[in-house]
Amino acid sequence: MAVAGGGTTGAAGGGGTYAAAFTAAPSDRRTPPSTTTWSPGSSATGAERRAAAFDPDVRVLVHGDAHDHNTLQVPGTAAFKFVDPDGLNAEPACDLAVPMREWSAELLAGDPLELGLVPCVRLSELTGVEAQAIWEWGAMERLSTGLLATKLGYQPMGREMLAVADAWALGGPP
Repeated sequence: MAVAGGGTTGAAGGGGTYAAAFTAAPSDRRTPPSTTTWSPGSSATGAERRAAAFDPDVRVLVHGDAHDHNTLQVPGTAAFKFVDPDGLNAEPACDLAVPMREWSAELLAGDPLELGLVPCVRLSELTGVEAQAIWEWGAMERLSTGLLATKLGYQPMGREMLAVADAWALGGPP
């Protein structure tokens, strides 16, 4: 599956690169478009903000685990469909945050906070969903998946996810 900036993803595509997926942002902005003060903060603070911001009138049915390995190509087309849904009622940022948990090694090769803001801003620009919400869900995705990977012995994936989560929680935007 083609992703923003080139590369492929999805079950048929075999995975893309971080740079290909997110560096072709429509602007050079590295801070999210928001009317509120941008503050990544900790996952706990983000979780509290997401709970407080939840509006049942705006909720949608989300996949719950919308990543490239949960896609199948529609035969005879260039389209893909998600498979294996967890099915949750949540705000749209919940599914948009799943890509935020990917590419740990690439994030750790540079400044994880700066590099992490790139897909967050790009996803916000593409969808109109508030970047702060995507960031907070992304931090929770990274933390929970890193803890599960560590529990299951999936290393270095778990360690890398948690290292990025630490950088995101302890840092601030440039």
